[in-house]
Amino acid sequence: MEDRIIKDLGDARIKRDGLSLSGGDPLYPGNLTGILKLVKRVKGTYPEKNVWLWTGYTIEELSTAQKEIIQYVDVMIDGRFELDERDLSLPWRGSSNQRIIKLTNG
Repeated sequence: MEDRIIKDLGDARIKRDGLSLSGGDPLYPGNLTGILKLVKRVKGTYPEKNVWLWTGYTIEELSTAQKEIIQYVDVMIDGRFELDERDLSLPWRGSSNQRIIKLTNG
């Protein structure tokens, strides 16, 4: 699957866009090894592509291993979706407690 993602990111129709990591939670402890390997490979192969990551963790809650991953992430949307704070008018997130955190200048 990783090889397929790398190949697809090379498609000429995907210009500056890049990789979106969401669903379940990419920063769940059981996912960290695979996600770190993937984001390193994406940024190594396509440094101009952006990586966006959605997580239920807040940036303040991240472990050392999770922080290692976000070194390769351009934008992180943090915080759990909260039904009582649901606001579908917000860009890129579903509830007002979630934050859009730009991690790079790209």
